[in-house]
Amino acid sequence: MKARRVLEKELSGILGQSNRKLSLEQYSTDVTSASELLFSAYNDGNLEGRSVIDLGAGNGILAVGAALLGAASVTAVEYDPALDQILRKNVSNYQVEVVISDVASIRGRWDTTVMNPPWGSQARGADRPFIGKAVEISNHIYAIHNHKSAEFLKSYYSSRCKVVKDKRIRIPLEKQFSHQGVEKMYVDAILISAHV
Repeated sequence: MKARRVLEKELSGILGQSNRKLSLEQYSTDVTSASELLFSAYNDGNLEGRSVIDLGAGNGILAVGAALLGAASVTAVEYDPALDQILRKNVSNYQVEVVISDVASIRGRWDTTVMNPPWGSQARGADRPFIGKAVEISNHIYAIHNHKSAEFLKSYYSSRCKVVKDKRIRIPLEKQFSHQGVEKMYVDAILISAHV
């Protein structure tokens, strides 16, 4: 097993996204939040030796982390074809399959879903297709969501599966869009672990 600081060092080399689309809520998952989610799955026994799917993979940080922590297979799903090149470059040294598709079209079965889906800040309910698909295709789900919706999310997950853990985390958010007034801020998020 890798130490968390070793994983974070390796993930810090992941290339970031450029030309993000606000409508798709393409905020980057930071290294600390990624390692928090990944080690939660790893410590629960739901990563090493398991099939893993990353829904809304973006630059592939969760997919790469899953591969580094010993997942048997990793699939990275990203909707935006503009991210295809950067995603493929970031996962090129790992056994990660890249699929450019919307989540609704994904078929198959995986042991574990990892994701930092859109939070629904730009388009209300944008996170729901991700949650629904994760419940449909996997046994274990590890997801980062907006803490402002924590109670709703716990209820929404609980109506479909069993919420095992929820943990409040703070995410550093670098300025990525023109509407953001400061260069860096911290956003409250919730890390949800659920089992189907």
